[in-house]
Amino acid sequence: MKTRKCKSYCSLQEPASCLTPKCILTHSKTRRTYCRIPSTHKLTPQCDVIFRKESPLSPQKYPDYLLMGDSGECVTFGKQAYTWWEFFREYTTFKYVEDVYPVKQDHELMYLKDGLVSYARLTSTPHSLYEYMVGVRFINRILHRFPCFLYTYGLFYPTVEHFPKLYRPRQLQTSLVQHGIECLPDNAYLLRQHLHDSVPLSSISKKERLPLLFIIYHALDSLSSSFTHHDLTMKNVMVWRPHPTKYITYKYPGVTFQSPYVPKIVNFHSTYFSWNDSVIDACPTMDAKLNPNKDVSLIRDAYPDLQLHGVSVNRVYQILKTLLPTTDHESIGTMTVRKTVTYVSNS
Repeated sequence: MKTRKCKSYCSLQEPASCLTPKCILTHSKTRRTYCRIPSTHKLTPQCDVIFRKESPLSPQKYPDYLLMGDSGECVTFGKQAYTWWEFFREYTTFKYVEDVYPVKQDHELMYLKDGLVSYARLTSTPHSLYEYMVGVRFINRILHRFPCFLYTYGLFYPTVEHFPKLYRPRQLQTSLVQHGIECLPDNAYLLRQHLHDSVPLSSISKKERLPLLFIIYHALDSLSSSFTHHDLTMKNVMVWRPHPTKYITYKYPGVTFQSPYVPKIVNFHSTYFSWNDSVIDACPTMDAKLNPNKDVSLIRDAYPDLQLHGVSVNRVYQILKTLLPTTDHESIGTMTVRKTVTYVSNS
């Protein structure tokens, strides 16, 4: 007897609605761009896309350097983002939110499950919709290769006319409803990965900034044909230390170095990205243009004495590569970037 061949939810999606984590947009070298199920998910006999359960979801299976009780050590490197997404039930249902901390105009959410902790940041600005587009259409797809970005979880709109009070976990479930990429009112809430106790890049010494700037400019150089931040200063780079005394060993092509920190680029309200132009045109909120060399502003802000004028992002990357210090601190783990990947626009 012949079995019915399923057409998955992903295969029926247009590029503009092909969103992670359930679906991934594939850029074939020989054929058209299409939407498919990622390797982290599978198709059920009922043709539903579900997460592919894996054995590492128990504390006994984690690497030793992750046994600190905070999932930030895992999610921050990008490679385990989908695993943690499922472990905390997609974050967007708020089921495992243990506490809500008001932070200025934002809310920091603490998730707790089986003794493991994870954090997310719920923000509301006039640019929330556009930042969500940058996250789900671009950053979520490349952060497994670059450790300097944060995962975007979802976009929400309040169920009441005015901004709701969000002081308890239950209020998150009753006051917010999730949406996709739509041109809806400006009072949207963006839910994004957050690293607890992270600080601005300006808070650490100039000597400690050097490896972090190399990590950032490696990503900017690789993405120079499809990404420009346009407002890259030290206030828009957060750094986080996963261990109080130990260092992370970073392995990049031709160079190995250590740092106790992980850098994260934030605030994408002015960002240009190019992956599928129809998404941007469908709900225009920005007039940003591709100009990767504008992001040289970060190293000028971090090291004003270098007098770097008229240089390119690639040149900054090459300069920083020669300046990296050699150290031999006790390491909590290794982040390996096997090769430099250049992302080219699909347009």
